[in-house]
Amino acid sequence: MTSGIDSSQLGTLTADLREAPAFVQAAAEGLLKKGAGNIKSDLRSDMAASTHFAPLADTIDYDIVNDATGIEAQVGPHHGSGEPGNLANIAYWGSSLRPGRGHVRDPKEALEAEAPKMEDALARLAGGILQ
Repeated sequence: MTSGIDSSQLGTLTADLREAPAFVQAAAEGLLKKGAGNIKSDLRSDMAASTHFAPLADTIDYDIVNDATGIEAQVGPHHGSGEPGNLANIAYWGSSLRPGRGHVRDPKEALEAEAPKMEDALARLAGGILQ
């Protein structure tokens, strides 16, 4: 008695699924770098357009953290001792003397603009794996 299942492609599928985690991680990191780069560009443009804070535009960059818990992008001005990016919080949100009155668009808006593009790209990646 024969079954109605064609198992000729099962070996190929199994091999593909074994390689998928490394492929997915590399592809997802590439997509995240592209998205983080787009957000960085938006934030730099916003900061550069500011009369008072334009010099801070060059302090904005991104870092990718890829570890056992996942892949993450951190985008924004560099902070630390003596870093000019330490003033970015005033550009975005104002100061204690003028709270909520920053001169530069909230960076959350750049993230919200990029998020749907990232979601679509990740969905296409996931769909491509399952085909």
